[in-house]
Amino acid sequence: YVVVCGVHQFAFYYTCSLGSAGAITAGINKCLQTVMLFFLSNALFCGSAASQCLSPLKIASAMCVCTGVMLYAFLSSCEQQHQQQQQQQQSDRSVEPGLTCLHPPLAKLSEPVAPAAAGG
Repeated sequence: YVVVCGVHQFAFYYTCSLGSAGAITAGINKCLQTVMLFFLSNALFCGSAASQCLSPLKIASAMCVCTGVMLYAFLSSCEQQHQQQQQQQQSDRSVEPGLTCLHPPLAKLSEPVAPAAAGG
């Protein structure tokens, strides 16, 4: 038990030492651990302690955490792709601007809009 806890703490502090990205990753891991704890606690201890049973609030909390984690991962991926595109654009002007990871109608929203010509 002591060895497992020691390895866990070492991994956590190592992840935090990787800068802001490491700290965010460690925070997300802790959130996911908490969500899993809700479900494991229900499976293992609900029969002996009513406070360990899942409630609508616990389920809603778990769903919010999972949605936030997935949204963060998706947007981080989009941002990373966008930064790579910008770097490639600076070295090679043949890449179209925009976020390619977005669905095509959403990608159009990220493109600059040209002013409409006045006329009637």
